[in-house]
Amino acid sequence: PVVAARAGEEGTRIVGTLEAMCSKKEMEDRMAWRQLDIFEMAKGCTIEQPVINPKLAAKKYQRSSADKSYFAEDTRDLASCAQTVLYLLRTILNADIRESPALSDLCANVDYPKVWSFLRDRTRAVRVDLHVQQPWSTNTGVYTVVHEVCLRFEILSMFLWTTHETYLAKYDEKMTLKACSQVMEPLLNAYVQAREKIAHGEEAFVSPAEPYIRRYTILLLLVGGEVNKVFEHLTTLPADLLKHPAIAWATKVATTIAVQDYSRFLRLYKDADFLSAAILSSLLNLVRQRLLWVMVRSNVPMRRDKLPLEDLCRRLAFVDHEAAEEFLTFHGLEVIEFGTGKKVQLPARNKDQTWDVMYDSAAQTAFNERLGQRAMPVKCEFPRRLEGILRDQHAALPFDRVDIVFGACDAWDSNARAGHTSPAQQAAACPDLADLGALKAASAAAPNAALGGDFGAVAGVGGLQTPPRESGRPAAPPPILPQRDEPGPKKKQDLALQEQQLRSLLLKKKKLQEGRKLREPAPEAPPEPGQAGPAEEGVVDKQRTPSVPKPARVPPSILAPAIVATMPSTDSSQVSPPLAAVLFGEKTPTTAPKGIFGAIAPPQAA
Repeated sequence: PVVAARAGEEGTRIVGTLEAMCSKKEMEDRMAWRQLDIFEMAKGCTIEQPVINPKLAAKKYQRSSADKSYFAEDTRDLASCAQTVLYLLRTILNADIRESPALSDLCANVDYPKVWSFLRDRTRAVRVDLHVQQPWSTNTGVYTVVHEVCLRFEILSMFLWTTHETYLAKYDEKMTLKACSQVMEPLLNAYVQAREKIAHGEEAFVSPAEPYIRRYTILLLLVGGEVNKVFEHLTTLPADLLKHPAIAWATKVATTIAVQDYSRFLRLYKDADFLSAAILSSLLNLVRQRLLWVMVRSNVPMRRDKLPLEDLCRRLAFVDHEAAEEFLTFHGLEVIEFGTGKKVQLPARNKDQTWDVMYDSAAQTAFNERLGQRAMPVKCEFPRRLEGILRDQHAALPFDRVDIVFGACDAWDSNARAGHTSPAQQAAACPDLADLGALKAASAAAPNAALGGDFGAVAGVGGLQTPPRESGRPAAPPPILPQRDEPGPKKKQDLALQEQQLRSLLLKKKKLQEGRKLREPAPEAPPEPGQAGPAEEGVVDKQRTPSVPKPARVPPSILAPAIVATMPSTDSSQVSPPLAAVLFGEKTPTTAPKGIFGAIAPPQAA
């Protein structure tokens, strides 16, 4: 079957008719060519004599070529694509930590790199089947949700690769970022097309997870070293997305890197959700190294400061003191044990801009290579390992891997109710893989469940032969109103101190004016006619002093801003209404805001 094409549209426009995870012809060819994976083998077989299990076989990814043709009978329909993704995640994703009764005995001691390799290949084949059915499949729920699931799977793998040192030896970060970019490009295109169709009154699937996927996209561009592309990408987003808290937070993170505010970056990292923290973990060591580079240059020359190790752990976002001590030693800083605890001794900077790290030549060489250069470090060579904050955050989640890749952590609140049952645990009660409606109902308990909507509807219907019809435009989310934070105790104390200083200035001004009035002479009576005054007689009266002209009275509307400007860090918007009435000569309104002077503007000077 072929869908009629519109003007200017590209794609094969075919409609897949394959209602299985893998065709019989492909299974026979792979059996003959010995291209079977251990996750597809039947129980009781061996590597030397492999036997395929048709219920476990999934279509293998094949690279496209110029002479390659795609046919409807070899392309899976939307329901089969959804069923394949569900099977792969529910059965294979946890194979390295939990044995599955459906798999063969060869998968008993499998590690995560093998799981990742198999899942990445088979999910990539699913995306190819969805791409060849474009353009009609682009704005379907299956197309969008499958790409979102694949992106979360790649981000989750960034964390799982760091859980063992043997995994880290095989981990290629560049290949992971490339895989993420291959998923992001068609997914972002689907988001744009869906918004355009909705604007023209057409039906399209609008994903509720779009703001969170956009957040991951911004962070992935940032980690890839493309800070300029981050802000170029932000200019293409609509206004409602830019106001979303998830995207606003990601924008703050990108800004800290652009302006080199690395302390704020670490504070934002501590508040990140799990998948965002997994993305940013690759930048942590470089950010810490740059913080140390700035710190050693902020000391007094010819002086060796000693900082508490615990304080440096807090500044550099270290949870484990042993990891922090190893990081500091790697960069040539000495950790000394004192009676009051361990302290880190910073090197002394000489007058000729060289560094003195006491008597350890190895530490001196390490410091000169990593922190002693004039330019800020560009790359950190410290070996990457599992971050303590990320490890604790993952352990505190009430979800397993399947829930995470389906979006349970996108908007998860760590302060949620206790005793929460994860969707995967509820779905474990569904032994039949075809019963996808029960899985959809079970996963509805997850925050922002990605199985809802079009994905579950298509997955629950077998044998689709025509493009599915969408259910319509989803309800608009409630507007996000800006909220003003309540000032803390220290802020209130600062405002009270500023108000007291302003009052004292006004009191001094009043006393100064009263003193000038007392020093002014009394008015003299005019001389009588025919009697000469002292000036006419040529005699100067010593008791009489020349009168000083009275200065013109400065209006309060001009004097008050000048007084406020002389005070350190005083904001006129934070002055209380009664004091503002004294300064600006206005009556206090009956409905004045409490504690903050922001509604009354000072009158214009004449």
